[in-house]
Amino acid sequence: MSGYYAAYVPDFKGKLPNRKAWKQERRERITSKKNIKVKLSDIKIKLQGDKATVSLRQDYSSDALSVKSSKSFTLSKGRSGRWQIADETNR
Repeated sequence: MSGYYAAYVPDFKGKLPNRKAWKQERRERITSKKNIKVKLSDIKIKLQGDKATVSLRQDYSSDALSVKSSKSFTLSKGRSGRWQIADETNR
């Protein structure tokens, strides 16, 4: 889970009130599954300096759920040069 959390900017909280609540919700959602499979397609990236917008199609399936959706991510490049997710939206 630490690698998953590290993919997001340190203050990311999604639509939850704070980072701690977001991390708990993510942990429960991910670790409760026996199998998770994600297929990404139609990936489009727009770079603007130290920001990037990524749109894609996601086919997600697990032992509990199967869903296809369009997603959009805003990434920012930190001082270390590492890209992290700053915002995400399901469309």
